[in-house]
Amino acid sequence: MFEHWPRAVHPDLQKLDDDAQKILEGVLSSAGDASRLKKLKSSVIALLTASWWPYTSFDALRVATIMSIWLFIWDDETDSYEYSQLINDYDRSCVYRDETIRYIRGGLSLDSPKIDLGSISNDRTITMFKPVGEAIAKSCTQRQIQRFFDELLLFVQMTEEEHLSQTKHIIPTVEEYLERRMGSSAVGVCLAIHEYALGIELPKEVMDDRAMKALWHETNIIISTVNDCLSIKKEVILQAQSQVDTLIPLLCPKLGSAQAAADVALEMIRSATSQFQAAEAEILQRYSHIPHIHDDLQRFVDSCKYACTANLDWR
Repeated sequence: MFEHWPRAVHPDLQKLDDDAQKILEGVLSSAGDASRLKKLKSSVIALLTASWWPYTSFDALRVATIMSIWLFIWDDETDSYEYSQLINDYDRSCVYRDETIRYIRGGLSLDSPKIDLGSISNDRTITMFKPVGEAIAKSCTQRQIQRFFDELLLFVQMTEEEHLSQTKHIIPTVEEYLERRMGSSAVGVCLAIHEYALGIELPKEVMDDRAMKALWHETNIIISTVNDCLSIKKEVILQAQSQVDTLIPLLCPKLGSAQAAADVALEMIRSATSQFQAAEAEILQRYSHIPHIHDDLQRFVDSCKYACTANLDWR
């Protein structure tokens, strides 16, 4: 469906993977982490980020990789049946999420006066965010930092909604699930650092443009739906407790079969690809008379396409 979109891998993949392995070893250093560490190492997260951001500087790519590792590990802390100590304790998980948000705010220097991060948290997973926050706070504009924080806040809030539903054994409607998924996927978090990774600054009016919002939304739909299709075996069959609040299981009762549900999911990807390309044509035409904005816009659009192909190839 999007095979004509660009794909590439950063030339420093091996160097990045070496760094990523060391980062994982530093965070998951306890004796009880052996299985988790082995699993994350074998997933080669560096390949995902090196394909998602193939033409950024190595320093920016390293920050993006730390952020991605943080997202994977932090998410497991609250929702992994295999590793989480909080999955059966909703109240404690809410305290953990609140602590996370306060640390993110402080790490991005959004608090005034600034707060000592050590006074907020010493949790090994939460504090892993520190170099990401420092890099974004140092290099980005206030608008970019605020958007990054807003996406992180949405991500944390939607994981809380997801956890609450699972705790109360409430199966959401497809519509409720999709609304929640746009935050819990963390795709918006990754898109929010594309300007940083590309070394560009698009005007606020461009970032607020309806076509730009469509680009973000359709990218999220593509990546989230691809992931839902490819994670069925892991989530429904292999988990100790089957996770049925994902797209295809939720579509099944209405459509009558898993195949019919998969067909609808694939059509969602096809439609999102088409809508993305329509939004791309619209926004590039709108700013075609301003060469420097048009060129940066093209780079941003392409980075969204790389995100989609990178995610699929890595999965």
